[in-house]
Amino acid sequence: MIRLLKISLLCFLGACTTNGKSRSLERSPNYVKCVRGNLDACVSYAKEQPQGRDGKTTRAAVVSYQYACLLDHADACLEIGRIYGASSVSVSLRSQMESHKKACEKGREEACVLYADRLSRTEAITYYEKSCENNYGPACTRYGQSLKQNWRISKGLEKAIAVQKKACDLGDDAGCFALGQSYFFGSGIEKNAENARIYFEKSCNENNGAGCLALAKIYEKGIGIQANLQRANAYYELAEKHERVSIAQTPQSAYLIFVDACNYGDTLGCFNAGWFLAQGLEIRRNITTAREFFQRACIEGLDTACKRRDKITEDRSKTTEESSKTEVNELDSEGNK
Repeated sequence: MIRLLKISLLCFLGACTTNGKSRSLERSPNYVKCVRGNLDACVSYAKEQPQGRDGKTTRAAVVSYQYACLLDHADACLEIGRIYGASSVSVSLRSQMESHKKACEKGREEACVLYADRLSRTEAITYYEKSCENNYGPACTRYGQSLKQNWRISKGLEKAIAVQKKACDLGDDAGCFALGQSYFFGSGIEKNAENARIYFEKSCNENNGAGCLALAKIYEKGIGIQANLQRANAYYELAEKHERVSIAQTPQSAYLIFVDACNYGDTLGCFNAGWFLAQGLEIRRNITTAREFFQRACIEGLDTACKRRDKITEDRSKTTEESSKTEVNELDSEGNK
């Protein structure tokens, strides 16, 4: 029975297949460099992968980004956080936030915004303000929105307008749209239909169909401008064209992606699966199986995995030794009574 369990575990770890042969991946130069410790190569390898929406085409990228992020590569953390937020991969909110926070601490402003988006309004505003000061447009947009939401306390309406303008000047279409709304409704600034139209025009592009929709309504109803149904219809068409479509997919656990990659001979996939098990991410902590995954990656030449495997072995030895001492002390104590 024990022998059968061992064989099952080896197959689970990809050591065997239905035809008895080990699976393997075609190794690109960047992949080889990645396994040898070059984290920039890990990111380059991930970027080489097809970026399709199905699990098979993104698996290699997910595996490589995650590995580099675990070793504190900022760009990798930003990318894996972005992937974790997509519908193709189901992962805990904690893992998403940790990835973005790592990248933020390394100076990636986009990651700071993505991390702040998950925080409370009070906590987030500090991140938005700092990234806006570093001239990251989307951060300025969010900072402006936060100032408006808290205007009774911060008296920040006037400042919010200045921040929205900065966001727009930095090329953030959402900032241009927000500024257009401020002019249109007279929120924190005097109403001005012409300025509203100008900023809606700036925001009307493939990333912000809302700006196109606002323009369509302005031209349809002739708000601050002569009505023009032809132009209104053109903007309605643009709004429909630029509307972001959410493609429904069946989420797949990040851990299962790593196990699957390991089973197909991906060294980084084995390491990631071991890490998730060792940390108890998405799945109950299991040091024994984690060590097996690290062992598999170590055999394939990943030095980082060898170190993780050895650390688990060392920690276990210490635990066993301490446990033995405790048992002896308890016996001595009982013997002296």
